[in-house]
Amino acid sequence: MAEAGNVQVRRNLAYKDNINERTVEILSEKYDAETMRNLFRNKTFKETASQDLIDKMIELGDYEILENLAGSVGEFTQIEGEAVMGKLAKHPEPGIRKALVSNFHVPKSLKKNMLKDSDPDVVIAAMQGIE
Repeated sequence: MAEAGNVQVRRNLAYKDNINERTVEILSEKYDAETMRNLFRNKTFKETASQDLIDKMIELGDYEILENLAGSVGEFTQIEGEAVMGKLAKHPEPGIRKALVSNFHVPKSLKKNMLKDSDPDVVIAAMQGIE
């Protein structure tokens, strides 16, 4: 099913938590923004996604995917979490930075650095995360 030509089938499959690693791999090879958004909510994806794939997603810059990543970066087991957090902390979109500092997996040291952010919503979220 993951190799189906119908994009809606792939999108729906990516949303399911009980898919195996091979299915996740196949789904993540064919870039479709909605499929990737669904995968970023998937437990198996978070357990198997490679650093290269996450870096590619950061480069592509889809707002919703990056917001999802920022809010769940500590749940990914195969990536360099601190490096990803550092990239997201420098992202030009304040909503991404706010999602990052709202994530309880993000170290307080990074949240303290974000107190200097230019966006007041990011600063408020960082303050709340430190308390």
